[in-house]
Amino acid sequence: MKRRPLLANASAAACGLTGCLGAFAREGDIEYETCPNTIVRVGSLPDPAEAEVTDALENGSYETEDELVLAETVDESYLRWCDRYYAAVVERDSDDVTRLRLEETAPPADSVRIENGTDEAVTLEVRIEYEEEPLLERTVTVSANESAALDGPDYRFGSYRAEIGIPARSERVVETWTVDEGSFQAFVDVGPDDLQVAQGYAQVATCEWNEDGDLVDS
Repeated sequence: MKRRPLLANASAAACGLTGCLGAFAREGDIEYETCPNTIVRVGSLPDPAEAEVTDALENGSYETEDELVLAETVDESYLRWCDRYYAAVVERDSDDVTRLRLEETAPPADSVRIENGTDEAVTLEVRIEYEEEPLLERTVTVSANESAALDGPDYRFGSYRAEIGIPARSERVVETWTVDEGSFQAFVDVGPDDLQVAQGYAQVATCEWNEDGDLVDS
């Protein structure tokens, strides 16, 4: 059996599933453009693709002897449904039956960074938890007016808690934050007189299709 990961994300307004059996035919000879976003909302997918996903969620998998519409509308994306993220796995067996499964997962996130905005090197003691589990404990020195990424851990979307201290300044902060498609990974901002954890935000990009299968501005 051949497998290939098809990652996709989507969020819908309602969490109810309305799956049904059999193939969900596309209308006419529509060819759908592929959404370039990392996160794709299930509720924004074209109807045939959305039906495939909801059927797979309800029944554990979706099978068809036709081409999978979802594979046409998204590529290396994650699907978000009711505040949960899924990776779509497509399998084709020897009888040319295509099977779609959705595996719940957390999309990858950037590393936490330390930004030293002072004219002196700073040594910090850092302890980070992810989903209430230890993720990183490290002492790191950052040169003057430089930044350093706390690489190593497997950062993912989810909830974080950090305890960060500068022993030389007897300064310590404790902060919590959440990373998702609209909330970037946090960074530690070291100033001459303060130490804080900051986070950037962005408008969530969505994909929508018209009746001809073309992507439209949303």
